[in-house]
Amino acid sequence: MLLSPKVDRTPYWVLIASFLYAALRYSVFKDDVGWKHTPLFVTNKAASMAGIILIGLSPLRSTQELRASTGILAFGLLLFHAIASTILLKPEYLKKFFLEDGRLGPWAEVSIFGGITAFVITFLLMVATYSKRPPNAESPSSPYRGWNRCVLTLGILHVVAMSYFTWPKFESWPAYLPPISLLSAIAAAILLVIRFKKHFKPEV
Repeated sequence: MLLSPKVDRTPYWVLIASFLYAALRYSVFKDDVGWKHTPLFVTNKAASMAGIILIGLSPLRSTQELRASTGILAFGLLLFHAIASTILLKPEYLKKFFLEDGRLGPWAEVSIFGGITAFVITFLLMVATYSKRPPNAESPSSPYRGWNRCVLTLGILHVVAMSYFTWPKFESWPAYLPPISLLSAIAAAILLVIRFKKHFKPEV
């Protein structure tokens, strides 16, 4: 067998599902995107959704090894998203981000601020994870306690500021498929609630 039954596939199923949904919505049903923009534009959409889901899922994994491996994949996807988004940050791709004079609009700046800050915190968490003496993130004395929840909160800010005004326009959804930004916000919010419930759960 190529894959051992013990191999954890959950993160990869998240990534595959995200890409298939992105391809279906944008490559198949969105006329002004199509297959020609799948390599970067559509893959970037999938990486962003899978990345935010996995960064929220990683602290909930059952073992330190699973938490670390999920976090690594999440960081890689968010790094790809950061690089690809920088390349695609043009009016031709993201017209809604720009004012008539060519500058970024205020909500675009809020969105980008949230995305950059979330990525920086994720990077610091990765450095801490692979330091010689990684801190216990659940310890009350840990300087990294709650940082994962900050990443989720900033991720929600990133996607809400970017697209909240387009979400109610159901008639513009290709094949009535919800935008990836909306699904990402919902997934991040659910994971954030789970994280807070776990954090404040009283000891039995």
